[in-house]
Amino acid sequence: MGFRPLTQESLTGAGGRALLTAATSTHTRGLLALAAAAAGAVLFAVYERLSATAPLTADSANAVLQGQSMAAGNLLLHGWTLSGASFYATDAPFYALFAAVRGLSPAVAHDVGALIYTLLVIAACFLARGSARGGEGLGRMLVTLVLLIAPAPGAATELLLLGPFHGGTTLVLLLALLALDAGETHPAWTAALGVLLALAVLSDALALYVGVVPVVVVLAARLAARGRAAGSDLAALAAALLALPAALVLGQLVHQLGGFETVPLQGSFAEVDDLPKNLALTVQGALLLFGANFFGQPIATPSTIVILVHLAGFGLVAMSCRDPVHGVRGRAGRACRRGLALAGPPGCGGRRRGGRLRGLPGRRPGRAGQRRPGGAGGGLPGQASPGLRAGRLLAGQHRHRADGWQGPRPGADPGR
Repeated sequence: MGFRPLTQESLTGAGGRALLTAATSTHTRGLLALAAAAAGAVLFAVYERLSATAPLTADSANAVLQGQSMAAGNLLLHGWTLSGASFYATDAPFYALFAAVRGLSPAVAHDVGALIYTLLVIAACFLARGSARGGEGLGRMLVTLVLLIAPAPGAATELLLLGPFHGGTTLVLLLALLALDAGETHPAWTAALGVLLALAVLSDALALYVGVVPVVVVLAARLAARGRAAGSDLAALAAALLALPAALVLGQLVHQLGGFETVPLQGSFAEVDDLPKNLALTVQGALLLFGANFFGQPIATPSTIVILVHLAGFGLVAMSCRDPVHGVRGRAGRACRRGLALAGPPGCGGRRRGGRLRGLPGRRPGRAGQRRPGGAGGGLPGQASPGLRAGRLLAGQHRHRADGWQGPRPGADPGR
């Protein structure tokens, strides 16, 4: 028994093409990893210098002391009382690592801020790449890199390159979204999604509102739009829903083991009179992070031109959020409208036209003039009950609908 010689014909066959594809994919991934590592090294050096221009704050000094305590063996921070946002699993490990290397030094705060933002930029680029490959994937990564690569001097540098100001939380949430994408093909990543979300919520309550809740809403909308249960979506939805109780259990476990304590936060809804001020702060904060806060700036100066360029990037990001939201709303909206039509009274039926029910897919028509038991949906054939008429109006199930669904196709099985 012998082996076939390695020839051009054998390589161009089905097995040869699969082998070449796998080799090319592995080679591409290796080059991409090397490029990301090289870019990360350069970005870290630049961000470290930028971070050194920002003054050290009390929050940063406190985080450095926590890192020194953890590096000395106090991993659970016994005897410490932290704020409601402890950043225990998002930022503290980085401070412990650099404190073990550099010792108690202000440089630890600058190094940690620079490293977290470097990893955040790289993770955002890979998240923007998604499943795209080739030129399209590279273009997505480059656009994201241009938007994030250079924090604006001043307050934006202090927020992004010094910590802890939720930068570590953002990094963990980006890693969770990467795990969510990978979970569609590799179920093990779904477990990683739940773990990352739980650690983020344990460390920072803000992760519940900007991480867990959006993931749950999007997954629920995607399931509603598909109209059928997808195993990967259901698993991811379960992992996201379990993140909050898992974070509570972890917090209680740390407390039982003698770890740090937190000052409970007494959250409340904002007053009506505070809404304009809060809205202004939200807009100002978003523009500030992008270096696009043009309010109060002089006109026709070089610094204002730079701010306006950043403002264009902010507008690009705002416009890019429109398409996915509109797409989910459109698909989920059609599913909800049809769901409202099907949620009418049992057996209410529909108008009989040509022997088929118009407006209610998946229902077999009853016999002409036949009344349902108990009088549900009773009425003459060709007439719709009041409940059905209201349901059809709410659901938008008219004869000429905008979504294009016109009932069962001619000749199709009406019960299918």
